[in-house]
Amino acid sequence: MAEGNEKLFPRIKWVKIKQWCELSGDTNHAVHARRKKGIWLDGVHCQVRGRVLWINIEEVEQWVEQGLKNCRAASG
Repeated sequence: MAEGNEKLFPRIKWVKIKQWCELSGDTNHAVHARRKKGIWLDGVHCQVRGRVLWINIEEVEQWVEQGLKNCRAASG
């Protein structure tokens, strides 16, 4: 997002799993598999509130970026 647009389009930190899957192309199954394997931690990457799973976009972005750094370091 372009700098200065935060006032017009505030950064959203948490989204419901349905919206996350629409935005990212992830599947419900993939998200729950990451939770089950301990790759995504409840309270960090996601949390359940009122029987709804919420995804923390900021933490997931950091998880993706860390994975990219690890891949680059391993290949370089």
